[in-house]
Amino acid sequence: MRILLIEGDLDPRICPDVVWDQLWDLGRAGQSAYRRWSARLGGPVEPLPRLEAADFDQMRDALGCGLGFLTDRHGLDWWDLFVVDFHFQLEQWAKLKKLVAALNPRDEIVVTRRGLHSRILELLLNRPVACLSSDGNRLSRGLRHYAAMLSRVPASRLLQGVADKHDAGYRVRRLLARRPARSDTPVVLLPSPYINVARTGLLYAERLPETQFLLVATRRSGWIASPPANVRAARLASYATGRIDTEELESLLQRWSRLKRDLMQVEPVAGLIRLGLYDSLPQSLRNGLRVRNAWLEVLEREPVQAVLCADDVNSTARLPLLLARQRGLPAIACHHGALDGRHQMRPRQDCLFLAKGRMEQDYLLRVCRNSRSLVEIGAPARPPAPARPPEPEQRAVVFFSEPYEVLGGRGMEFYRDVLPPLADVAAEHGRELAVKLHPFESLRERRRQAKAVLSRPQFERVRFIEGPTTDALLNNTWFAVTVLSTSSVDCTLRGIPAFICNWLEYSDYGYAGQLIRFGAAAKLDSPQDILDIPRKLQKFTPPDTSALWSPICPERFQQLLSREPLQVAAAV
Repeated sequence: MRILLIEGDLDPRICPDVVWDQLWDLGRAGQSAYRRWSARLGGPVEPLPRLEAADFDQMRDALGCGLGFLTDRHGLDWWDLFVVDFHFQLEQWAKLKKLVAALNPRDEIVVTRRGLHSRILELLLNRPVACLSSDGNRLSRGLRHYAAMLSRVPASRLLQGVADKHDAGYRVRRLLARRPARSDTPVVLLPSPYINVARTGLLYAERLPETQFLLVATRRSGWIASPPANVRAARLASYATGRIDTEELESLLQRWSRLKRDLMQVEPVAGLIRLGLYDSLPQSLRNGLRVRNAWLEVLEREPVQAVLCADDVNSTARLPLLLARQRGLPAIACHHGALDGRHQMRPRQDCLFLAKGRMEQDYLLRVCRNSRSLVEIGAPARPPAPARPPEPEQRAVVFFSEPYEVLGGRGMEFYRDVLPPLADVAAEHGRELAVKLHPFESLRERRRQAKAVLSRPQFERVRFIEGPTTDALLNNTWFAVTVLSTSSVDCTLRGIPAFICNWLEYSDYGYAGQLIRFGAAAKLDSPQDILDIPRKLQKFTPPDTSALWSPICPERFQQLLSREPLQVAAAV
């Protein structure tokens, strides 16, 4: 058979005269997109096979084979710290392996353009894979890559990415950061790599107004300019020395060389090694040791009594959590969003995790297979919501957009499915359509996509919103629609009807099903269902939200942050 795999955007010039027996999308779009593509290409287009629990179990077991070999002098396992950084590549390997298993060795495999997927396929098939378009030389590939980033990524995030890549160890930024004054007041450390993590930490700090917290931003996007009275803010760069122990680094690099050879017997990790994806690990170790030393300086200079981390999958934020545990201090994790599916492949769960409610707890236990003893329900405080105005004053139909492309979603196709029917509903009922952008989305790119899928009158009625979600926006919301966004939980908690586009779920983490199961959003199965939302609203009854958000009582929170370490370990 002749099989085409579609990498990147679909080029309408793709072999119009060639008949394909099978066509597979290496991204993820909806069925309406695949029907259009099938008509254009002359064959049925399907997405790659989805991953199941057994696939994640295999990845977790494989990654667990690397534990215990890259332990530094402070007891930190650097394989554990870096292991989830390549989750996307591992997932693509697993999906393509499932696809290849169903193919005939004599099938002709063609990819629209060279990239990660074509390289994986060549390893799995043990033969070259034809590509319809040439990558060009390394320089041209790099120029195209950065041009795409410039169009799709906000400038502030692009600058942040440059700093993260070229100054990951704070060798430059430490020279520009002012070191904060010492304090003798015990503090709870809040590592903050970006703004949503910082906001979650501040919500927890509200539960204990008499307790002092220290928010340390690891990067510009994690900074809070005006924190509450019981929170002090500092930058990790101000604690960095830029120095590392060369003997310790050399020891870790030698052990990495041995571990790398051993992991060549473990799939799918061996596949990523053959692809060269772990070639950057030595440099990551160098930078990681500098970051670790900066956190050690924080723990030496500041009277830290506990650490609360709202993104323990982020290696830079996880470092102080593990250092605290090594020092016998309470180390507590939580998540700034509704759910985090990356826990499914983490081989080690070693800190108490505060789930915001039964929905997140159930997900961590049932889907991610975490230990029940390490998951406790305890959400942060939530500011009181203003009273909702009557329906005629709720003027906006709000679509909460997301950076779909990060996990392979096709943003243009999602907009093509969702925005036109939303615009029709808004126009018919005299409302505006507001598109609320995620901080990682580019306003320029999303406006371009919306303009391409909407008529001129529809587009002129759309308002794009950047920045944080405000009370004013939510109070003005008639109903909300998402493809896959934590905002559905925020809306439901406020009594705002929220709907999720179940047919567009582009991750394999089971988010949509979990949100629907616990009433965090109502299910939409097609673009046509959007047109039926006004009728559904006539029967809308706000659901019970206790399963979504159960605040931790201040006494229990204080107990977790201040108990002796052996007692904490016994309790969890």
